[in-house]
Amino acid sequence: MIDWKEIEAEFACNHEEQKTVKFVKSNDLFAVVRQCTRCGHSSSQLKQSSYNLSILPLRDDELDKQWQKKKEARRQELFIKHSASQTWLERYNTYLQTEHWQQLKRRVFTRDSFICQNCFRKLNSATAVCHHLDYRGFGETGHSFVFECVTLCDNCHVDRHPHLQGNGHAR
Repeated sequence: MIDWKEIEAEFACNHEEQKTVKFVKSNDLFAVVRQCTRCGHSSSQLKQSSYNLSILPLRDDELDKQWQKKKEARRQELFIKHSASQTWLERYNTYLQTEHWQQLKRRVFTRDSFICQNCFRKLNSATAVCHHLDYRGFGETGHSFVFECVTLCDNCHVDRHPHLQGNGHAR
């Protein structure tokens, strides 16, 4: 699932760099505002009598358009990345059903003596979870390697991946 809040946080602007500008309102009169030079956001109108309108630059309407374009491009990038990861996830979930994965899990559990490598709790085949430290092998070859995995108990695994709680994830 795409975390759209990530984009909002990435594109949050505190408007630190601003310049005073003028713009033409719909009634063809000028107004004076402070415009963020990063995102194009404008403040509420300022008292015009404090400024010389003849020397103020015009509000740059392109700034906020460019900012919104960058934000939309980032949204598209995350969407494409998510779509690609969905394909990866489908391949991975299929792999978790293979005999290779079942054998690899047994080798990991045996190597780790059925002990959680985080809290050192003694486990059994029903309570042990085989956790990937790295997916590079799967990404490059289509299967995982023993050295990429460790034994964890369910609690430690959920602590590492809170979104898995109650999902009956693959052991």
